[in-house]
Amino acid sequence: MCRERADAVLTIDTFLRSIQDVDKRIRDINKQVDKLQRFCDQTEQAITHLDGLCMVATAESEVELIQDRARVISSLAPPTTPPPSVFPSPAVQASDTVRAQQEEVMLEEFLSKP
Repeated sequence: MCRERADAVLTIDTFLRSIQDVDKRIRDINKQVDKLQRFCDQTEQAITHLDGLCMVATAESEVELIQDRARVISSLAPPTTPPPSVFPSPAVQASDTVRAQQEEVMLEEFLSKP
């Protein structure tokens, strides 16, 4: 019985001494877990930024594609002439004046004939 008690005391002593080692190991593991957590957070943040950059790059490439298509379409389409003006140009006004005078002369000649 005495031997069993001695063995139990030695076992308890060994266990109590090993608690310090276990505690030290737990602290080391906690430090490693904290480092891993920081690494995971930084990685997640970097991936979020990369996703944002990818979206921006995709949008920019779509805009460039639309601009290229617009350039191609505008180069294929004939140049549009400006819509006719409501007001006649000075050259048209001059020719209209000459025509009106000619018509007036012709009308006078017609009416003056017996």
